[in-house]
Amino acid sequence: MIKTLMFDNCGVITTGDPECGYRNIAEFLGISEDKLIPVWENLGTDLDEGLITTEDFHIKALMALGVSKDVAELRKVHLRSYYVKEDVKDLVELLKHSYGVVLLTNFGDAFDECNQNWKLDKIFGDKIFVSAKLKMRKPNEDIYKYILEKLSLNANETVFIDDNIENIQTSRNIGMSGILFESLDQLKKDLRELL
Repeated sequence: MIKTLMFDNCGVITTGDPECGYRNIAEFLGISEDKLIPVWENLGTDLDEGLITTEDFHIKALMALGVSKDVAELRKVHLRSYYVKEDVKDLVELLKHSYGVVLLTNFGDAFDECNQNWKLDKIFGDKIFVSAKLKMRKPNEDIYKYILEKLSLNANETVFIDDNIENIQTSRNIGMSGILFESLDQLKKDLRELL
């Protein structure tokens, strides 16, 4: 019996880089998305693991791309590219009345700043787990196991919802059910079948 639904943030509850972030940032920097994405993703791993700050991330990205732009302006463009998908947020709000809900996100040290607008703590309370704070990131098993243990959850009673198949596969490898998020309608359908 499923008791807990664990959600990813970017790409599920809020927009992620592929949805509009890359486009906005590339446009601001005056480069192609093809040039931006490999640098952004490579540096993003260290940001998500809390090994570098968001400011350091932006400085390193500008240097690697050979672009001269104001770091503070890049930060604004970057962080404003993430906005809440209200329809998904509403579904999570509804589901929390019947299931435990948890947020697990690969995100840097700017999560709390962004969450001032998103207000995800109103849904998830203290069950928000940010990779940079934990110094662990998906798809590594340690972050999933940490949360299961911290919240005394059984893997076989937990569903993980993410837009990245690699993250879903890891959750399944440790005994959780997994749903690959593609759209709200598809999520509702998959949840009906699973719950």
